[in-house]
Amino acid sequence: MLPDVVTMLAEGLGREMRGVLELYPQALGVLKGRIKNKKAAEDLDDLDKWYQEELGPTILSRTPPHLTLAELIRLMKWKLTRGKFRPALMGLVKGNTEQVVIKATRDGIKLAKEKKLTIAVGALTVLKGVGPATASAILAVAVPEHCSFYADEVAESIPALKTHKYSLRDYEVLNSEMAQLAERLNTSELLDQTKGKPKWTPHKAELAVWTYYLLYNHNQEVLTSLGVFDESMEKEAKKGEKRREKLANRNSEKRYEDENDGEGDGKRAADPESNGDGHKNKKHKT
Repeated sequence: MLPDVVTMLAEGLGREMRGVLELYPQALGVLKGRIKNKKAAEDLDDLDKWYQEELGPTILSRTPPHLTLAELIRLMKWKLTRGKFRPALMGLVKGNTEQVVIKATRDGIKLAKEKKLTIAVGALTVLKGVGPATASAILAVAVPEHCSFYADEVAESIPALKTHKYSLRDYEVLNSEMAQLAERLNTSELLDQTKGKPKWTPHKAELAVWTYYLLYNHNQEVLTSLGVFDESMEKEAKKGEKRREKLANRNSEKRYEDENDGEGDGKRAADPESNGDGHKNKKHKT
């Protein structure tokens, strides 16, 4: 019996998650098979390779690091192909100017490197069509040591985010979970005396969770073939439901208190992709 996604997030060890991460291409293949637009599905491999392998080094080669308008547009194409398709966002992003994109991304990346996540996201969401989820895509590729990408599949793996709304606070919860997971995986590999492996980062942890989510829900045979899940993980999978319910209730209470503390951050930082209302969000972002 495979552990479910929530149990894997809570209990998975470094060696297990590394095995999962190696299956990322298979998970991407699952996603391609679920995309109805054949042209978009064909483009996904190239877009994802560009985003995961090429964009980060390109950004960091500049002084100071930043994105261009063309790169922001291509990043949005990657995000809309890999996640929920909202065509209105592309039009909004194309309405930005080169100078504004360079300044906003320069400021956001600098702040993220200083571990000022909330302010970093705020610096990026001045851009048209960019909310916390899109901002996270910029930060995850430019500052992977501190930031992860706000993927729907990852959010749905976190009990406290089952009803997420693409808000800044939701992203803070998600990124905190991925940072804690990366720290735990690094510790477990240290105890296992795993040598010669690159360290886990929040972005790498997010990719592993995303991979497990896709394969657990659509191709479990691939996960089973790994042979890395031991009996203790199976036991955790069986008893995990009560623990998840308890955690979800506690986090829900905390989020309710936060959302009613009078600050209104979640509402202010809502991502334009949260409701698909192009007119409303365009007014809000501009």
